[in-house]
Amino acid sequence: MVSLTSFRNAGQHISLVGFLGSAIALITSTTIYDNSKIASLSTLSGTLSLFACVRIERSHDHARLKQELEAKTDTLLRLEHELRDVDYQRSQLSTQLKPYLTHDGIPVDIHALNSNNESLRRELSNVEQRLSDASLQLAAVRDERESLKQDSDLLRKEVAIAEGNKAYWKQTFDRVLTDHETEVETLTAKVNELNLENIHFKAQFATVDEVAKLRANHELYEIQSKLRDLNDQYFQTATLYNSAVADLKKLNADYVDEFTELNEAVSKGIPNAFQSVLDARDQELMRLSGHLSVLLQPQYFEAIGEYERANRLIKTLWESEQCICLDASEIVPYSDQTGFDVYFNLRDRKSRGQAFIEGLNDRGNEFSIVCGCIKDLKFEYDRINPHRIKTAMVFRKAQKAESKATIDKLWIPTAQFEKVYKLLKKPVSRIMGSTGEGKGIFVNLLLAIEANQLAPTFTRLHDPMDGSSEDYWQISKASKGTSATKKAVKAFVSEFKHRLENGISEPNTLDVFDEIDIVADSDSSINKDFLSCSKGMRHNGMRAYLIGQSPSVGKKFWEWADMDNFNCVYFGTAIITAIDKTPALKSQASALKKNYDKLREFCDKQNEDLDLEGGNQYRLGLLVTSGKATFFELPSADSIPCNWSKLTEESAAIQSPFEGQRTSEPTQIECPECGSVNVRNKGKTKDGNSNYMKCKNCEHNFKVSL
Repeated sequence: MVSLTSFRNAGQHISLVGFLGSAIALITSTTIYDNSKIASLSTLSGTLSLFACVRIERSHDHARLKQELEAKTDTLLRLEHELRDVDYQRSQLSTQLKPYLTHDGIPVDIHALNSNNESLRRELSNVEQRLSDASLQLAAVRDERESLKQDSDLLRKEVAIAEGNKAYWKQTFDRVLTDHETEVETLTAKVNELNLENIHFKAQFATVDEVAKLRANHELYEIQSKLRDLNDQYFQTATLYNSAVADLKKLNADYVDEFTELNEAVSKGIPNAFQSVLDARDQELMRLSGHLSVLLQPQYFEAIGEYERANRLIKTLWESEQCICLDASEIVPYSDQTGFDVYFNLRDRKSRGQAFIEGLNDRGNEFSIVCGCIKDLKFEYDRINPHRIKTAMVFRKAQKAESKATIDKLWIPTAQFEKVYKLLKKPVSRIMGSTGEGKGIFVNLLLAIEANQLAPTFTRLHDPMDGSSEDYWQISKASKGTSATKKAVKAFVSEFKHRLENGISEPNTLDVFDEIDIVADSDSSINKDFLSCSKGMRHNGMRAYLIGQSPSVGKKFWEWADMDNFNCVYFGTAIITAIDKTPALKSQASALKKNYDKLREFCDKQNEDLDLEGGNQYRLGLLVTSGKATFFELPSADSIPCNWSKLTEESAAIQSPFEGQRTSEPTQIECPECGSVNVRNKGKTKDGNSNYMKCKNCEHNFKVSL
């Protein structure tokens, strides 16, 4: 049985055939036979055929839109059903939790309380047993005392008989009474001690109860967070539904406008439209012919510096008699800058035989002259991709490698890495570089040095990428995920403002924000807040490490001059960007680049010769602070042993992010240039908000906010 869709497709094809036949009849009647009646009839039949075709196409679109609407409606109904199930589950959960909540709405951890109560009952029973034993002993003492009284009565009767021994028996009796009274006092003291132990156990029971309440509070907060997430999903679904309905209405209006334009086009005349379509197709054919001729040409490398040598080889082969076409694929430079490996794509698969490679190698000397190389070119197939061939272009002799003693004069070697830690004078440090270039190793080494201090700073780690395979942290995390890290940034800024307003400088804290660019990209105010904090955070006991990948300052709502407020540490290609863009390094950029080339060449050669990988590789870093640039060698991972738990041991003074103690002594002012506290006050500024200071050691002038 033929379906309705088959009838519609057949009707559309018949309408198109009728339209083309009418157009041909119209052209024939106007050019060959010159019959106006046939021309009018052809025009009418063509118009009707086109109108029928448009109606069929419109009915197809309406049917498709109706199906899409039904599908979206079913999806919405399913989501509403799921939301009702979630509400039902929430109500059931609330009903189940009600018996386990106190009158304040705080859940009770029944299992924890039962286990604690059981242990306390056992301890209480032990105390009661000890009290019972003491009572028995006391009763025995009393019985013995009664027996002694009876003995004394007998002695009184015997006094008359043995009056001469009266003094002796009296002394004996008093001594026995004194001993027993002493023993009674001892037993009484033991009973008091047992009572104190009982009171202590009761206090411990109250403390355990408070801990259980706090845990129950935490579980209730997690349940409420899940409920809020479900509500957010419901609102998002409703928003998507409203958007879909609006899009459907707009699409319907567009179809009505398109149908109106088609009617006007049919009424104004089909021949002109048909001719314009033919002209447009002719122009497209001409354009495609020109594009095809361009595609037949070989593809060249971008003409940048030494890469032009490879382009000469491609051009020479294309213009030769054999007309060999090699397309540019990839260039891999050598670390010692003596040349590079060039990869070419093979255009014609039939020419990939061994004879083709041998023919190229026979002309290796000729090609080396064309490309300006010092060695003959030798071609071979790429082992990974057989559709490519490669050759080595060497055009410069390798320079003699620098000695380790010479290299150590250009940077801070690993044995003196603690100098880098001491150079971080400013409270905020920004660490930048691509993935795998050593940012995490650098910060972990700084934290290891911090843990080995006499009084380690309390450290809080915030990681928006928690759970990734590249997790390299050794301490516990205070914030996990993007949302939690955003809240931690806001809390950090609030704590800074609170300390600044109240003159608080204790306790000392260090916040480490990993992958801060991910958080800052979604909220442009975060970078501005860090910049504001860095300008006034020197004497309030707070520090921060900001770890990111992008050194593109302009894209992060900063200027390069703002980097002077941070200790900036760069790795990899970010070092060159920093040398070119930092205003304070403009006069020494040339010398820094030369030193960078020597140090990078040394690291690459050591890694290649020793086959080093991962955290044991030789790595180079650049520290820029207070307008001075210092290269340093990054030690291998875990090269500084420490007790990581010291960084997260919370002292009694750290009760919340916003509590602290006002210092009883005035804060010492340090010189930002040399770090000395031997400074003198030169007077206030005109606005009265700052003091002019001068260092007596290096004679550096600076301002300090009041």
